[in-house]
Amino acid sequence: MSMPSSTKIMRWCLIALAFGFIWRATRGRQCHVVHYTREPSVERIKAQRHDVPFNRQKTIPPKIWDGLPVRGVFYMTAHNEDIGQVRETMRSVKDNINTADYPWVFLSSSGFTYEFVKYVSMLANGRAFFGYMDPEAFAVPQWVHTRFMESSLRALGSNKDIYMGGSLLHHQTMRYQSGLFYHHPLFQDVQMVWKMEPGMSFKCNVADDPFMTLRQANQSLGFVLTAQSLTQMEYKDMRTFIKQYLKDHHRMIKHPKETIFKAMLLDDAYYGCQIGHLTEILDMQFLKSFHHQHLFNFMDNSGGFFYAPWSDAMFRSIAAGFFLRMDQVRYFNEIGVIHPQGSHCPFDLDLRRQCSCDPQRNQDFAPNRCIIQLLDEMNPSLLTDMARYAIHHLNGTVD
Repeated sequence: MSMPSSTKIMRWCLIALAFGFIWRATRGRQCHVVHYTREPSVERIKAQRHDVPFNRQKTIPPKIWDGLPVRGVFYMTAHNEDIGQVRETMRSVKDNINTADYPWVFLSSSGFTYEFVKYVSMLANGRAFFGYMDPEAFAVPQWVHTRFMESSLRALGSNKDIYMGGSLLHHQTMRYQSGLFYHHPLFQDVQMVWKMEPGMSFKCNVADDPFMTLRQANQSLGFVLTAQSLTQMEYKDMRTFIKQYLKDHHRMIKHPKETIFKAMLLDDAYYGCQIGHLTEILDMQFLKSFHHQHLFNFMDNSGGFFYAPWSDAMFRSIAAGFFLRMDQVRYFNEIGVIHPQGSHCPFDLDLRRQCSCDPQRNQDFAPNRCIIQLLDEMNPSLLTDMARYAIHHLNGTVD
């Protein structure tokens, strides 16, 4: 085995030093995870199908993108009671992201009220479009074993470390977001989609159009936040199906050295690292590709979306690790974001001058994140900036 270079040794020394500061700075603090208690039953979901009173087009008219370089959209799934968080996110996009003229797409399993449509549309620089998730696509598939699903949901719900593990609605949404949403008619002519969650707040003035940044670099996926499973229960089933897929369809998969997949392995096995947590920018050609859909069908047919805590971020991470070259995946360090489940503030000082995020609240260094091992493969030089950032801000000094 060759000895590591002096540059790499120095980089890891900086990281070790940084984490010394992180440990001291966070010692005694508790990590707070927001758990949502709202969990309508399937019967309630069906009973609340309010018709959208206007703007319920089946497709987006192509003229909507006149003057825009990419047929891109902002996209959220939401419920009527999320209106405050939806408007908060839209306002932060309007104020900080230089792509605010792109249209918005909102999908719901229960429909939208007149008030939701009216007050959300008021904040869209471009047009806003509203639609139902196809009931057939959103429903629990026939091949899912109902009793096993119910017992699995009870077990997952009793584990406080698993986010919304017992929520059937959450499992349905994760499945839909993984491999079905982009077949909705509203995405028929879309080239790129920026998927985000209600309640996200963007905190940096981003001058460049992220859609164009990806398109010009021939990249298929952009991400900001990562997530790291802390219990084996979260990823053990996924690990099993990954091994099976690798065995059965190895000819479809790129060599691990060409992709980010190697960074998501520990002792040659997947251990729950996820990119695209909460928000991701995606090329529709990748989403609708044979390979992406093939992997989704393989995973979906197992019933795992209802038996295990699989998220759309977990699924998409595996898809990116299997089918995209490393240079087709982009880490958007320049996009600052805050959400109860994750936050990021750029590591570079020049970028932070364009931001209003609190550097001391950056959750990239938390145990439930995996950005360090990803950057070690994707962009090692950024690890040095990350280490200096940690030392600087968690040692009590200010830029």
